[in-house]
Amino acid sequence: MGPKSLLLAALVVIMPLSLQAYFPEDVDRLEKERKCAGCNLAEADLNSWQLRGVDLNQADLDRANLQWVDLKGAQLKGIRAKGTLLRWANLENADLSGAQFAGADLNLLSASNSIWVGADLGGSDLSYAELNNARMDGLIAPLTKMLGIDLRGARLKRANLRNVFLGDANLIGAHLRGAKLVGASLENTNLTGADLREADLTGAKITGAHFDGAQLEGAQWIDGKVCGLGSVGECK
Repeated sequence: MGPKSLLLAALVVIMPLSLQAYFPEDVDRLEKERKCAGCNLAEADLNSWQLRGVDLNQADLDRANLQWVDLKGAQLKGIRAKGTLLRWANLENADLSGAQFAGADLNLLSASNSIWVGADLGGSDLSYAELNNARMDGLIAPLTKMLGIDLRGARLKRANLRNVFLGDANLIGAHLRGAKLVGASLENTNLTGADLREADLTGAKITGAHFDGAQLEGAQWIDGKVCGLGSVGECK
């Protein structure tokens, strides 16, 4: 065997499984059994599949096509979905705790009452997604695009939202206590009644934002000032 052949053989051996395409048998299993925890579905085309309530915990869905897929109530804890296409997908009531969505396209996603505790959405796009009442405590989402997103009543305690783009978003009554919003764009965003106690808004852009009734006690304001006792609707 020549040097080139040896090199190719070595690359095949060390190539991470996450870079391989999906296993056809795993796609068949998902279709027939409606469950496939830990399966390799990377790059699979599941466009418009009906997968309500399926168990896909720890599955590899990197770069898969999940446009219009119905995953309402699905178990998706710890999935890999980096670079995955999820436009118009239905994730209502789904559990995505610890999932990895870096660089994913989640535009126009429907995910009310879903769970994203500790999930990584860094660099993804959730523009115009519906995530009202979602549980997203400890979310990791720096540099994420969330233009026009609906996060009414969502729980985002201690979330990392550094440099996130939340322009024209709806965060009425959202729970953002201790969240990191450093450098975030909150222009024309509605934060009426939101809990921003102990949040860090240093350098955030707030032109046109609404803070009526928002709790700001202990928050670090855009100029670095710490908001005092009784700061409701404005930083005092």
